Amino acid sequence: MNWKFLLGLFIALWVSTNSIGFAQNTTNQDSTAFWWIRRVTIECNHKTVDRIIFRELSIKAGDRVPKKDLDSLLVHESHKLMNTKLFVMAEVVPYPIRQDTIDLIISVIEKWYFYPVPIIDFADRNYNEWAAKGYNLDRLIYGVRLIQNNFRGRKETLKLYLQLGFTRVLDFEYNIPYINKDQTTGLTFQIGYANAKNINWGLKDAIVQSYKSENILEEKFNASIGITKRTSFYNNHSLSLRYSNSNISDTVVTLNPNYYQKEQTSQRYFQLRYRFEHNRRDNSGYPLKGNYIYAEAQQTGLLPSDDISVLKLEGIYAKFIPLSKKFYYSGSWRGQLTFPQLQPFNEMRGFGFNGSFVRGLDIYRVNGQHFAVWKNTLRFQLFSTIFNLKKILKIEQFNTLPVALYLKTYGDAGYVHSNFDYGSNTFTNQLLWGGGTGIDLVFYNSTVFRFEYSVNKRMEAGFFMNFQTDF
Repeated sequence: MNWKFLLGLFIALWVSTNSIGFAQNTTNQDSTAFWWIRRVTIECNHKTVDRIIFRELSIKAGDRVPKKDLDSLLVHESHKLMNTKLFVMAEVVPYPIRQDTIDLIISVIEKWYFYPVPIIDFADRNYNEWAAKGYNLDRLIYGVRLIQNNFRGRKETLKLYLQLGFTRVLDFEYNIPYINKDQTTGLTFQIGYANAKNINWGLKDAIVQSYKSENILEEKFNASIGITKRTSFYNNHSLSLRYSNSNISDTVVTLNPNYYQKEQTSQRYFQLRYRFEHNRRDNSGYPLKGNYIYAEAQQTGLLPSDDISVLKLEGIYAKFIPLSKKFYYSGSWRGQLTFPQLQPFNEMRGFGFNGSFVRGLDIYRVNGQHFAVWKNTLRFQLFSTIFNLKKILKIEQFNTLPVALYLKTYGDAGYVHSNFDYGSNTFTNQLLWGGGTGIDLVFYNSTVFRFEYSVNKRMEAGFFMNFQTDF
């Protein structure tokens, strides 16, 4: 064996080793291949400015995205755009350019942003509570609600309420979600006036008691200013300061001396409220996947001269789980603590407000200092489709109609703690439960009509209709 042979063998081994290494690197590169995003473009956003849409995206031109993750990432991005509540439909799709290069196309159908909506509503919390009072027309609320969403194409909102009937209201609100370059900080302004010749003055066996007069029974003025902070795609903080000045007639004090507490006819205070919201739902209007966290701390009464001092702490956690292609489960937990124990009637918020009740107890209002409720729902999607109405409606925002129908069954449990009788002691300090079956009809991925047949702890059964999500 001479030196030439050894040199040749060494060179052959070196070339082979490096060839193997090169092949391995190539294989590894193939298994972790990336798409390079050349450009991101938006289609059909006639009103919304581009930066409002780009604000919602975690990917941008120049990014590299693993090929295996692209589909799930784009679905996630589409969900974030839908949660802005600016669009009927929103989709992010790839357009191949070369083997490793794509463009992203954001295709949206914008909602109709100006709504002169007639107000025809109940002074009661739902249709069934109004029916229980004999379909009294005096308890109707009517008027007009003027809403300009996406004002100036910047997701700003202008609201003007002109309301008559059970309660007369004049209210103006202006919301600016982004005032800084990074689109993280916003402001809200609100001012309102209301008076009523009808008033819900108390409870009897957890049923709201009302009184009507020819004279004004309650008059309110309030104004607020708030600042919002969006620290990530999913986390929002808000801090608001509110002033309220209200008065009631002597008649209301006679009906309920604790309406404002201690037979007072006036109630003035400043209120400071902090809210945190973490929203990872696929659709805020009718979620089927994801989770939601909400926390609030509110101090009503900041100055020694204020007529009330109440601290409220509230929390919500909701989880939405797709069990299969058609079956979906949702569970939510909500709780509230308030201090001190004795509070004015008009500030009490137990079961019966904003989804905080056990289904089957829809017509009841249960007041107390503290409460907790656990809700469970199993849904089956009967159908989900998109109707093309272009031949009937020429307005783009309305000629695409997403409709879905869900069959559901549910069961809830809750507890309200109270140290005083606010007229609902037949339900306080005991385990409450209810359940049933129903149908949810969903339009435009956000408008929900709930039709439910429920039974409660008292073995009372009934048919209930509601027009909001159930947690």
